[in-house]
Amino acid sequence: MEIKKREILVSLIIAFIMLIVGIFISGKINDVGDSKQETYQKAIQIEEPELFRYCMSVNSGNGLIYGELKAIDTVSDPNIDGEWMDLYIKTQKYTMHTRTVSSGKSSHTETYWTWDTIDSESKHCETISFCGSEFQRSKIDTPESHYIDTVDTGYHLREEFFGVDSVHTGTIFTNMSDGTISEHSIFYKNESPKEVVKSIEDGGFWWIVMFWIFWIILTGFAIYGFCYLQNNWLD
Repeated sequence: MEIKKREILVSLIIAFIMLIVGIFISGKINDVGDSKQETYQKAIQIEEPELFRYCMSVNSGNGLIYGELKAIDTVSDPNIDGEWMDLYIKTQKYTMHTRTVSSGKSSHTETYWTWDTIDSESKHCETISFCGSEFQRSKIDTPESHYIDTVDTGYHLREEFFGVDSVHTGTIFTNMSDGTISEHSIFYKNESPKEVVKSIEDGGFWWIVMFWIFWIILTGFAIYGFCYLQNNWLD
């Protein structure tokens, strides 16, 4: 591939345009990050249940509250031990399947077995407690579920269990008003309010870094694609 002087010039123009557009987009990303960081930095940091209840009653606004998140009406299943905040059950059947396998000019049918999900069920607590105050479960986004166990329940049948532990410690970011907190408040498991603020600050920086890595690669592909074309119109 022969690169002409005019193609080099146009490539530099493309790089310059991509740089200007990248700076603009990066600035927008940075503005969003700065706004989020400012919101978290200004949030009231609370660790005492009494102060938490008081701030909810006087409409104190955004807060980072540290405490214990606990299911009040835990859920369970007779096939496994323990009490859980959330429980997810997948019923699976060991099922035979067939497929056609080709070998040269001939083919044959072979069988194979897989565990196929034939039913699912979920159980959730309705009431949770956080930092000494009770709320409906929808007020706080609970942590992700994890694998618990697999239990044989019959011939070629089994149940897989996934669940969310009944007790956690961490920080929520929420808005305190009208004696309660906002819906779907974010829960940061095993993090203090200061650690949450630090992770938000670091996250904004890495978003910018990842954007520029992507943008530089995209610019490189754009320039390579331009040079690869037959640019006779430049002659």
